[in-house]
Amino acid sequence: MKNNDQHKFELIASILHKEEIDTEHEKPEITGVDQDFSEAGKVYSVKDQVAQLGKLRSEEEAWQRLRSKISVKRAIDWKRWLSYAAVFVGAVFLSTAFHFFYLNNQDNKIEVFASVSSPRGQITSLTLFDGTTVWLNSGSTLKYSNQFGKDRREVSLEGEALFEVQKDLEHSFIVDMDGSEIKVHGTIFNAKNYHTEKEVVLLEGKIEYSSRGKKVFLKPNERVTEDKNTGATTIDQVDASIYSSWIGGKIYFDNESLEDLSLRLERWYDMEFVFEKENIKSYKFTGVINKDKSLDYSLRIIQLTNKVKFRKEQDKIIITE
Repeated sequence: MKNNDQHKFELIASILHKEEIDTEHEKPEITGVDQDFSEAGKVYSVKDQVAQLGKLRSEEEAWQRLRSKISVKRAIDWKRWLSYAAVFVGAVFLSTAFHFFYLNNQDNKIEVFASVSSPRGQITSLTLFDGTTVWLNSGSTLKYSNQFGKDRREVSLEGEALFEVQKDLEHSFIVDMDGSEIKVHGTIFNAKNYHTEKEVVLLEGKIEYSSRGKKVFLKPNERVTEDKNTGATTIDQVDASIYSSWIGGKIYFDNESLEDLSLRLERWYDMEFVFEKENIKSYKFTGVINKDKSLDYSLRIIQLTNKVKFRKEQDKIIITE
């Protein structure tokens, strides 16, 4: 009985492994071989799946491998998107430059001008094509040509501006102020060009200032002022940081006439000032005004001198003694 069972199992194994059967046992007469063969076949059919179980990793090991793949994938995608963004930004910049210099001006030799104005009560910042940064005080205007940055770098100013000029030893940066001219190669300076006065204060570098055939050269913390009526110029030592403080919202004034001070307040607060008497315009004041404070607060500070008073009438401020 044992020999018969053993032979039966050997026969089943040889069939499942597709081995040749001995001819003398081709038709074996072994009881129950068909049923046993069927059961053994079911087990044999899932042997590959069972073998895979031994290759499975623990939950922690599987997560570690998956997380490393996710990290790599994200890094690759991020770099790809950055490259796409760089191409897009570059395309936008090139198309904008092309549109400005060519589409709007098919004959590139024709000079056209653009202007940027800062509204009253606001400070405007802009960057020119050469990398120079300009801050325009409220009520000020900067004008420049479509030829800017090619053979020359030249702008004109009405009002007040702080310039941080990109250094270029081959091409001077020129600021025209109604006949007067500032010439630099790479400096930081503050310039004013108003109805009655011109003023330039140097923070860093060097400045050449020319007017009516005369030239003067400034060093850091020096100021040149010009009377528009007489053309007379003076140079004195100052604290240059005070003259650029308006960018941060502060106005310093030292022995300044009330007329000039009121013009600043008009630009900052977009409010008209009217003098009741002409002699009040020449009153002198020293102090600081913070733009973060309201107009009423600033006027109260000035009134503490007991020299003048302010009265509101609709959209005007009346100045009286």
